Amino acid sequence: MSKKRLAKVYSRVSKEAISERNALKEINTFLEIVEEALQKDDSIMFINRGIFEVKERKAGKSGKPRQKGLRGESKTWNKF
Repeated sequence: MSKKRLAKVYSRVSKEAISERNALKEINTFLEIVEEALQKDDSIMFINRGIFEVKERKAGKSGKPRQKGLRGESKTWNKF
């Protein structure tokens, strides 16, 4: 689901009368706060909802026989 579509649903479901533009601003603010919190800590837990956490993938080996020594990069991403 895209952020625009989420904003549209949020504006319809919200108890207060909120426009899609303001809903999108609130969603962006929430995501910024989550990103900042994940930089400080490893995870954010919403009880009975889920966990935002930072995962790290190790550098991998190439699957091609000619590139035996080639290794991929290690990466981090946010997971819910």
